[in-house]
Amino acid sequence: MVNYDTDEVTVTIGVNGDGSGQITTRAVGEASNAQADADLWEALTNGHGVYPEDLPEDIPETEDVEDV
Repeated sequence: MVNYDTDEVTVTIGVNGDGSGQITTRAVGEASNAQADADLWEALTNGHGVYPEDLPEDIPETEDVEDV
């Protein structure tokens, strides 16, 4: 279960052999709940999509590695 209201994810696993093999997913609240709290939204998205424009100066070369 994904609970957007409490920011929790719960996984319940049964005893081996007792399950049906089906997977069900439940959600409580809306995925956009974090957007309602400006401080929380800023903390969750701070720096996303911001990448340095300069390439690294020293890019390591690929080394041949023998399989053992």
